[in-house]
Parts: sequence; structure tokens; C-alpha cells
Amino acid sequence: MTGNSWRERRRELLEDDPERMADITARLLDEMGTEDRDDEEIEAGHRASQRAAGREYAPDARLDEELQLRPTGPGTDGGVRRARLTERGRRYVERLSETRDRDQSITISGRITELRESGWVKVKTGTAKNAPAYDVRFEEPGELLRMRPGLGDNVHFRVRFRQRLDAVGTARSTEYTYLGPAAEQTSIPIEP
Repeated sequence: MTGNSWRERRRELLEDDPERMADITARLLDEMGTEDRDDEEIEAGHRASQRAAGREYAPDARLDEELQLRPTGPGTDGGVRRARLTERGRRYVERLSETRDRDQSITISGRITELRESGWVKVKTGTAKNAPAYDVRFEEPGELLRMRPGLGDNVHFRVRFRQRLDAVGTARSTEYTYLGPAAEQTSIPIEP
């Protein structure tokens, strides 16, 4: 006894007899029946399954190439209509999805609310619940470790603020990368 499961032993037996395997497969397909769907319907089903799986992890997930229109009103029947982009249309969409970087050096001042050894710090700029918070990435995690920051520490970072803009100027992503310490901003004394 080699410890193989009954499924593995059955597979091994059938591999020796390809004709019998073909007969079993044909009988199974005959019992199950086959679907009469065209390639577009199969592809649409595949895309819907892919989107559903993605939404298990991120509820607002969608496919980049998907466009959903839901006409409402009298005379509309929300059915599936298909359209295909021409080569010219695909090139246009590719151009729209290309991004360019826009960099700017800014100062972020606040207190540290989260730290990660991988070189990432969250800096909250105020004490209110809805105060802006920035995720600052250190390109060299060792630099963060050498600073020995602690939760609640006040910091003043000079960072590179990078936006990835698409062809129409919409920000696709933003990131903040640590460049160095910034001089503390002193408050201006106000006379009573």
C-alpha cells in the first residue's frame, strides 16, 4: 500500500486505458449536456466571474475595459448590448489611460499615528478625527529605523508629492516619499 487515495489509484488505472478514459469523458459530457453559448456570451460570463471574485476583496472593484450603461425610462428593456471598439478606439483608450508624473516638494507636519518597519509612516496633521493624514514612504527603510520615531511624535518631513495624471488631468494615484527633515515652523506671536 503506497498511501495513494482512491482517486489517484483510479486516475492511474484510467491513464493506462486512453480509450476507456475517452468513453467516460464522452458519457459524462452527454449526461451533463453542453451549453449553447457563443464566444461573446462565454467571455461575458468569464468577465462577470472575474469581477465578482475581485469584489470579494474590494467591493468597488471593476474591470478597466468594462463600461456599464443603464438606460431608464419608458421603452427601455437595463438587456445586454454588445459593442466592440475599432483599432482606432482602442488606441484612443490606451492614450487616455497613459499617465504622466507630476512631482512637487512639500512639507508635511504632524504626529505619527502608524509605523511600519518596511519604511512607511502615517502622519496626521491635526487632532480632529477628520484631520488629513498622509502615508509617507521611505525609499530606504533603514533611514526610518535610524530616526527612531515613536507613535505620537511630532515630525516635520520634506516629501516628494507625486501624482500620476491621466491624459485628461485626473489624478490616478498619489504618493508621498520622504526626502529629508524639514525645519520646524515657528508660530507667529500674536499680541493681545
